[in-house]
Amino acid sequence: MTTPVSLRAAGHLLALSPMILLVAGVVLGAPWFVFAFFFGVLPIVRMLLPDDRADPGDIGRIPRAQFVFLQTIPLVHVFLWALVLPWAMFVAAQLRLGQLACFALSFWVVTSLNLTVAHELLHRPARWQRVAARLLAGSIGYFQMLEEHRSHHVHVGGRDNGDSPEIEESVFAYAVKRYVRSFRVAQEWEWLDQLRCGRARWNNRIAWTALVTTTVMAGFGLVAGWRGVVFHGLVILGTGFTMQAITYIQHWGLTDRLAPHLRTVGYSWEDRCVMQAWVTLNHAYHGHHHVRPSLPYFRLGGFANSPRLPASYPVMLLMAMIPPLFKRTMRRRLDAWIAAEGTSQPRAERPCANLGEFFRP
Repeated sequence: MTTPVSLRAAGHLLALSPMILLVAGVVLGAPWFVFAFFFGVLPIVRMLLPDDRADPGDIGRIPRAQFVFLQTIPLVHVFLWALVLPWAMFVAAQLRLGQLACFALSFWVVTSLNLTVAHELLHRPARWQRVAARLLAGSIGYFQMLEEHRSHHVHVGGRDNGDSPEIEESVFAYAVKRYVRSFRVAQEWEWLDQLRCGRARWNNRIAWTALVTTTVMAGFGLVAGWRGVVFHGLVILGTGFTMQAITYIQHWGLTDRLAPHLRTVGYSWEDRCVMQAWVTLNHAYHGHHHVRPSLPYFRLGGFANSPRLPASYPVMLLMAMIPPLFKRTMRRRLDAWIAAEGTSQPRAERPCANLGEFFRP
C-alpha cells in the first residue's frame, strides 16, 4: 500500500514533535519522556505500522502550496530550536542531578534529530538556508558538519576510505576513527574552497561555526554553572557519536569490494517505517539521497531493490552496541540481499522489519 503524498506531507510535521515532547516532559515532571518514547514506544509502533511502499517513481509533482509547506518545516524547526535552546539552559540550572541526567538523555535525542534537519538544509541551494544549517550544527557541537559532509558524498562506498564500515569493524572503533577523521577532511575541503573562492585563511567557516558551539557552551555555563558546561559537553559528545553510529548503520559493509552494483542503491541500508520517515525528514531513504543529493527530503523514496534494515534506527543503534549480535543479524541480511540481486526481479519485496531476527541463532 502506497502512502498518499498528502498524508506524507502532513506527517512530516512530526519532525517538530521531539522538541514539543521535550518541553511537555519537563513541564509534566517527566524529563525522561523523549528518551523513553524514541527507544521504547517508537520501536513497538514500528512493528505495528505497515511499510511505506512508495518508491521514487511514485513521488511526482505536488501542488505549490504543499511544496511551500514542506519546504518550511525545517525552517520552523530551526526557529523553535532557537527558543528551546535557551529554555534548556534554565532547565539545566534548576533540575536535581537525577532529573538532569534524564533530561540529558532526552536532550541528546533531540540534538541527534537536529542533525537530520541540518542535513536537509545544508543541501539547499539558498545560501541563507545553508547558514541556518551551519548555525544549527554549531549549536549542537558538530561544527565541522557542512564541510565534512561534502567528503562523505564523494567517498562513501569506495575501497579505501573511512565512511563505509568494514564488516569486522565495531561501531565503537568506527565512531572514533570517523569522528577524528571528520575534522581533517572538513579542514581539507575548507582549504580547497578558500583557494577556489579567494578567501583569506583567517576566514575559515569551520572556525566561525565552532564559535557558535563555544557561545552556546558559554551560555550553559553562565546560566547553569559547571553543571551546565558538563551537561552540554556530554550532549555534544553524544551527538557526535550518534552522527558516526547512524552513518555506520546506514553504510555497514556496503563497499565496491563487496558488490560493484551497490552504487545504484547509494551504498545504503534503508528502513521504510512511515513514522521514522516523518520524524527524520525521510533520512532513512538514504540510498535515494546519495543517488540524487540535490532532491529535497519530501521527494525521496525507498528503492525497491535496496538492502533493508531489520529494525528502526533506535533499535539498530542499541544493537550496534552489541557487536556480535549486530554483525550476525546484519551479515545474514547482507548475504541474502547479495544472493537475491542476481536472481530476483529488480522490484522484488525485501523482508520487512522484524525484531525477532536479532534473536535467531
